[in-house]
Amino acid sequence: MFFPNETASVNNTGREAPKCSRDFFLDNSSGLCRPECGEWDQYSPATRRAVYGVNITFILVTIIVCVVTFVWSIFRRKIMFRYPNIILLYITFTRAILSILHLVGYTDEKALYCTSRDRMTSFEEGSAYCNIIGSATTFIPIFDLTGLCFHLGTVLFTAYFPFRARKLETKGGYKYLHVFAVICGVGFSIFLVGLQFAVGGFSRTVVPIFCLAASESAFVFGVIPGCFISAIFLTFVMVLLFKIINIQGWKLKRSQV
Repeated sequence: MFFPNETASVNNTGREAPKCSRDFFLDNSSGLCRPECGEWDQYSPATRRAVYGVNITFILVTIIVCVVTFVWSIFRRKIMFRYPNIILLYITFTRAILSILHLVGYTDEKALYCTSRDRMTSFEEGSAYCNIIGSATTFIPIFDLTGLCFHLGTVLFTAYFPFRARKLETKGGYKYLHVFAVICGVGFSIFLVGLQFAVGGFSRTVVPIFCLAASESAFVFGVIPGCFISAIFLTFVMVLLFKIINIQGWKLKRSQV
């Protein structure tokens, strides 16, 4: 990631030792004041509290929705624990995990994100936690989008070929589709995360606490596949809507006869 030069200038003329402002420290190698990781922030305390408050609230709401969905699914397990509906539970689970990981990031910024005393060095290197949350931020959306494509693709197949779909289900074909969908989602996501690590890994942004690909090429490896899968999903949505509109039109004509 790219950041503005946040090094503070000091008056280092003569023999007088430079004095750094609060939340900065003197770098003996360069003679300049550098922002201290976990202490200095380029935003005001009010802005920081507001942004963090909104983010934490959104994360907590997401976790609550996921928990409610799981509880509801237990009561509807005969429907929800079958393919393709079980894909929606996988997505709910991965979203809950991602939300918890992001929530952990707000507990101890210094311990989780700082690899050195220098804030900017820590940003460029990326901590172990940053690599974990960055990997999850790539893996989970790709896995979820792939699962949604399989789910909606199965719904479309059922809508256009109901008898074939019923025959496939009774013969146990959905079990193989289920396994294939999981393998595709997990395999493709791991492949993309591996590519991002191969070209730079992950580094931290400023506000909010978030870790993304450290280089432009790594960022592209995460974004373009997601856009491609999203395009497939939106195409499926449009085809399904077209089918629903045709069915409604057919019912309307039949009622007018």
